[in-house]
Amino acid sequence: MKLRTFFLAAAALLSGCGSGSDFSSTQVNFNPVGPALPPGEASFMDPTVVARGQVSMGGGVYIAPFARLNLGGSRLVIGNHSDIQDNVIIDADPGREVRLGDQAILAHGCTVLGPALLGSAGGEPIFIGFNARVQGATMEPKSMVSARARLGPGLILRTGKKVLPGQNVTTQQEADNNALGKVADVTPADVVFMQGVLTVNIDLAHGYSRMAEADPTSVVGVGPDPVTPIHPQHILPTFAGQAVKEANFPNRIIGDIRFSDPFTNFAQLLGQSNSLRADEGGPFLFGSGLQVADEVTVHALEHSEINIGSNCRFGLHSVIHGGEDLNAPTPQVTVLGNNIQVGPGAVVFRSTLGDGCVIGNGALVDSCTLTAGTVVAPNTILIGNVNQGTITW
Repeated sequence: MKLRTFFLAAAALLSGCGSGSDFSSTQVNFNPVGPALPPGEASFMDPTVVARGQVSMGGGVYIAPFARLNLGGSRLVIGNHSDIQDNVIIDADPGREVRLGDQAILAHGCTVLGPALLGSAGGEPIFIGFNARVQGATMEPKSMVSARARLGPGLILRTGKKVLPGQNVTTQQEADNNALGKVADVTPADVVFMQGVLTVNIDLAHGYSRMAEADPTSVVGVGPDPVTPIHPQHILPTFAGQAVKEANFPNRIIGDIRFSDPFTNFAQLLGQSNSLRADEGGPFLFGSGLQVADEVTVHALEHSEINIGSNCRFGLHSVIHGGEDLNAPTPQVTVLGNNIQVGPGAVVFRSTLGDGCVIGNGALVDSCTLTAGTVVAPNTILIGNVNQGTITW
């Protein structure tokens, strides 16, 4: 499909949440989806996305809330059926162009520093995981960088290779040789996972585009999820049992999320650039007293739910994500008990945390069941309750 070029003004990020539910002074900057695409190939960029420079975007592309495309007058090319998820950062000053081939997946909170080539036109998918980093590198089709991992400058991640969770790959030998312990082969299950992510995000691109066309106020602030094959009807978030739609709220709160606190209380405990998005998995349940710093993402894979207790605190640029265990009955529920602390940059994925757990800054907790009061040290890689080392970048 011929790429369509969009010149996008930078959306203004707000400096605070205010002291109540009157957000009428907030200026909503809605970025239209551009020229009409053939049926079934609409693309959508969330109005909160900040883009500085020229963006060339193919069909079936979804760019999620609070992505930051810092192009410095340079250009970003996004191929067909790609997605850039919540709080992703792409930094490409002039001379450091970033190109995303078809079916490129940039998951929540990851960072790409140009120059970078991610996949190819017509190629198989590539995947960059939660809060991972690709820095001046090339990813060939059918390659992956796992959560909290880093692929360093000048390197090529070959077709069929994945950087393991939390690993810092700094040489081409580390990128090529499984025996060095930083990469492994992409498995058939990995391919199925990537295809599932692509399918859902293409559906979201179409669904949000339809909502924006019908009612632009439905794709800003607090609002409904789009109608997709896995979400057959719109659902609004609820606060103390009251459904809320608030187009001028500066964060994005989407779909079947059920908060114990009234909206006025909740709004005072949120930072900026937060995306709580129940448009794939859900419902999400939140106890009272939630405190959220800036750039926090809460999301879930389809057939999974999130249940979060009272008085939890999530740090800057952290990711809380529900996930499905294909070997267990659905739905799968990611559970965070009461008084949980998740540090800045940390990732909690498809896990159960007992009351009072503390997840250190930058740690990765994946597929774990932690007893009450467990403390995970900063930058720890904890997968399946097994400590797999320390993140070194």
